[in-house]
Amino acid sequence: MRKMPKLVMSSGVAGLVLATAACSSSPKTVGASATATTAPAASGATTTMPSGGVPAAVASQLAAYEGVPTFQSPGPAIDVASLRGKTIYSIPQTTAIPFLAVTEQAEKTMASSYGINFVEYSTQGQTNQWIQGIDQAVASHASGIMLNALDPRLVAPQIASARAAGIAVESSQFADVSQNSQLPSTLSAVRGDNFTEAGTLEAAWAIEATAGHADVVVVENQEQLSTVAMVDAIKSEFASYCPGCKVTYLNVPATDWATRIQPDVQAALAADPSINYVIPIYDPMSQFVIPAITAAGRTGSVHIATFNGTPFALKDLADGNVITMDIGENLDWLASANMDQMFRAMLGQAPSPDEHTALRVFTKSNIADTGNPPAYNQGLGSAYSTGYASIWGSSS
Repeated sequence: MRKMPKLVMSSGVAGLVLATAACSSSPKTVGASATATTAPAASGATTTMPSGGVPAAVASQLAAYEGVPTFQSPGPAIDVASLRGKTIYSIPQTTAIPFLAVTEQAEKTMASSYGINFVEYSTQGQTNQWIQGIDQAVASHASGIMLNALDPRLVAPQIASARAAGIAVESSQFADVSQNSQLPSTLSAVRGDNFTEAGTLEAAWAIEATAGHADVVVVENQEQLSTVAMVDAIKSEFASYCPGCKVTYLNVPATDWATRIQPDVQAALAADPSINYVIPIYDPMSQFVIPAITAAGRTGSVHIATFNGTPFALKDLADGNVITMDIGENLDWLASANMDQMFRAMLGQAPSPDEHTALRVFTKSNIADTGNPPAYNQGLGSAYSTGYASIWGSSS
């Protein structure tokens, strides 16, 4: 899920995938004299840490991402035109995730402009379907395979077989940039996302918005590798800049989001009248958190900070409802980064260690930049488009 889900989003990730808060372990409280810890919290765990002010560093972190981002080249220029006539298979985690559907369509458009055949292999999130897609790509003598937001560790043997057949294989939108080395070494390239930065900004917003008095519920899904990076960043931010803030973590597996997020968040709100923020780490979780806040009668006193910049979440922010901050991504920019890694791998060149995809913090002060109504890819500028065109050369 980025996502996806930046689900499994990702770049995170997510979409219409669904979840449960497995809260079997007992809540744990660190006393007022304890030191802050960044160790992973158990599902349902609550950590209360000593109080403190809000350092200027928190405001600086947010301010750095409030403007329109610039483009940073991921590497040397490449001759994409030489790939004309070749075939790329793209296999998404699931075709049902709108976030992934948008990036897939953008990738197809880019490939077609260079005369590259782009095959979108539909899946419903099943590992056996991912395997079938890779097998079909091998049988079709494809030149490249893109694994979009799915866990490449689950298809490691198939990746090895494809590489043995001379096919470049890329994993994208599944891991944080810092986690690239945790994926199969047989991959030709990995396009990691900025999940760590997103987690840091979510926590920073809650700290600043509450003047250092945050009582937060973080909704996570631990089965997603990128979630580990995000939650580690959230814990680090609170430990560093708001050790007195109270943070409760609810682990909700992606397959249960629709059935468990709302009741679990409602239960948390009922148990703690002081909660003032919920951080659903990915936008698609918010569609289940918003009704939980409404049903609990806490609209106006409990707010949301989240990540992905999907139109429904941006509209809620623009309307002044529950979401007060959303970290946006440009999906066309993400798709360009995915294709850049694929092109480099197909050309036999070294992958870029970081495509430098951009994030922007959207609040009531700049939400108008996303359009009316808000739309995908608005508010992050167009520097990436001319940047990649320059790197790839003419598509004519």
